[in-house]
Amino acid sequence: MESSFERMTNSLLFRIGEIIWDLLLLSVLWLVFSIPVVTCGAATAALYFAVHRRFSLHNSTPAKDFIRSFKLNLKQGLVLNLIFLIYAAAVGFNIRVAVYGWGEITLPDWYLPVALLLLIPLLLSYPLTFPYLARFTSDTKHLLLNSTLMSVMNLGRTLLIWFYTILAVAAMIYFPPCALIAPAGVSFLIMRSAEKTFKAALDNEKNREESEETEETDE
Repeated sequence: MESSFERMTNSLLFRIGEIIWDLLLLSVLWLVFSIPVVTCGAATAALYFAVHRRFSLHNSTPAKDFIRSFKLNLKQGLVLNLIFLIYAAAVGFNIRVAVYGWGEITLPDWYLPVALLLLIPLLLSYPLTFPYLARFTSDTKHLLLNSTLMSVMNLGRTLLIWFYTILAVAAMIYFPPCALIAPAGVSFLIMRSAEKTFKAALDNEKNREESEETEETDE
């Protein structure tokens, strides 16, 4: 016979509360570990890893998963985050100069579109970089290359990831208490798109390898 405690823990209300608690816990961990700014990349990868483990694999230790992934990906996360920060700062400065000029120097009107085009590599490489870091082992060069190629080949999902990200940032800016749940919440939404992209890429790679093996056998 099921006890009252078991009935409570199996109830829908309890499960919803458990989900909300895990989202809160992971969001707070992400905020704390992102405070130095340069560690934001490793924290984002750790958040994605923990969210994936919690909601796709139904693992019950999200905090432990977050810490483990953060430690594992800290060095590479720092490098990737610095690359994005430096590139974004350079592009931002370039756009500002294009708009306002530099001292007495005023740049021609055609330079602004050129400066804006430099945003494209950032817009295409950033969305899947840290999810990729969380899920796969690769050197930095191939990580950036593979995540960018996946973004280009799945532009619809890439735009959706940017939409989720911008929505979460806007919510946290205009209603700061959202910061207690938005990071993990948006990571969950991003995961649903990113994992489909990863699965499609892995399936294509598997099919390519099987095709090559078949050709070698026929020869």
